[in-house]
Amino acid sequence: MTTNFIYQNAKGEVRAHSIGGQRIQGAYLQGFEGGKFRTFLLDRIIETYDESGEMDDWLEHHRANPPAPVAVSRPTDERIEVLFTGFQDDEKELMEIEAARHGMKVVKSVTQGLGILCVYGDLSPGRFDLNKKIPAAQERGALIMDENDLQWLWDFGEIRDHD
Repeated sequence: MTTNFIYQNAKGEVRAHSIGGQRIQGAYLQGFEGGKFRTFLLDRIIETYDESGEMDDWLEHHRANPPAPVAVSRPTDERIEVLFTGFQDDEKELMEIEAARHGMKVVKSVTQGLGILCVYGDLSPGRFDLNKKIPAAQERGALIMDENDLQWLWDFGEIRDHD
């Protein structure tokens, strides 16, 4: 199924988008557009053109009942959990050091509290089929991003718009 929508990015620019393989992850919509994996903030979607009406119904519900912050029982450690996959060992070690420097908790497998799965390289549909960590992370509500998106998050404190 493809979802078509009008989106206003953080710079105030309004554009039409069409994504497939979409999945709602908390306050985000993730899916493929033009062969690339994309992340959109649900609150910035202005209008949808989803033929099934499913996205329209979900957005209406989301706007009326915004999702509560994720409440994960972690009494001693409130850091965001991040897992790196597909990296060469030396690159992975550098990313793990950088994540820890930014206050994240680096984990070695998909955990119940995983917040971000950082995948090395291009986030194309074929990569999703090959990497079993991706669907497991999505089932737990984790955001999927590449190293550039994670660096953007560290630098600017927000999910990057790809427009």
